[in-house]
Amino acid sequence: MDQNIINEMEQEYLKYKHGGLLPAIKLSVDILDKYDLSVNEKESYTAALIRFTVEKFERERQLIVDADENEMW
Repeated sequence: MDQNIINEMEQEYLKYKHGGLLPAIKLSVDILDKYDLSVNEKESYTAALIRFTVEKFERERQLIVDADENEMW
């Protein structure tokens, strides 16, 4: 996989991240249409963006949980 494509997808996602997974998938399709890729390659890049999205969400969620726990003390 081309790291430049992954970076482009991640940067674009971060601009619009509040939309969730469906906009992330649409965004990946829009970006990947610019490249001459097979369906399997497009699926791999979309899966990478979904993993990135979920990891980012989990990190943000954990920050909120940690902040709530710190407030309790």
